[in-house]
Parts: sequence; C-alpha cells; structure tokens
Amino acid sequence: SHLVFSSTTCDSNASFRLVAAKDIKEGMCLQHVDGADEVRKISTVYSEGVYSVVTEESSGYVLANGFKVSSFGVNHNIVNTYYNIHRVLYHFLPTSVLSSSILEKLNTIIGDIAAYFHG
Repeated sequence: SHLVFSSTTCDSNASFRLVAAKDIKEGMCLQHVDGADEVRKISTVYSEGVYSVVTEESSGYVLANGFKVSSFGVNHNIVNTYYNIHRVLYHFLPTSVLSSSILEKLNTIIGDIAAYFHG
C-alpha cells in the first residue's frame, strides 16, 4: 500500500498526515496541488512486485496525478533516510563505483531483506 497525505476533514484547517492508501475511506480528504480534495469513490488495483519512485528530491515526496504522496509504501522516514544515503553517494562517487557489482549485490540483499519483512 502506498502512503498518501490525507485528513479526516476538507476544511481550511485540515491537518494532513501520511496514511496507508488502504486505510483511506470515502469522505476523507487528500492533499492536492489545488487544495484539499474529498474522496468520493474508492477502487482497488492489485499488482505484484515492490516499486518505489526514487528521485534526487530529498523529501521523498512526489506528485501523483496532482496528489502529494510518499515515494514509499512503508515507514516514510526510515526508507527515505536509506535513500538519502544513496542520493549523497550518487553526487560524490564516480559512476564506476556506483555501478559496481559489489554495490549492486549489496542493494539486492538489502532489498530482499526489506521485502521479506514487509511481505
């Protein structure tokens, strides 16, 4: 389940926090670039795999169809801290090191461990 910014109210004092998309209910509000947007209908899409959008943006937040969401499906702060390490390495290490088989294997091991505990 992805993490989305939501609030129980859509008024001007709405306080948005990250909530798992699976916990969103009709009548709640999502944070949109144009303001609070009330959830009117919910549908579920199932797919297989583990996917994360990782950008150079250090906040770890992205816009999906205008809605502010987390790039991650579990604890945003922990996962984003992990990727912030990658962002720093990306800027300071040469490409030859970043694409080395050792780093690729290490990333695969860490990803497998994360998937094991998540799934």
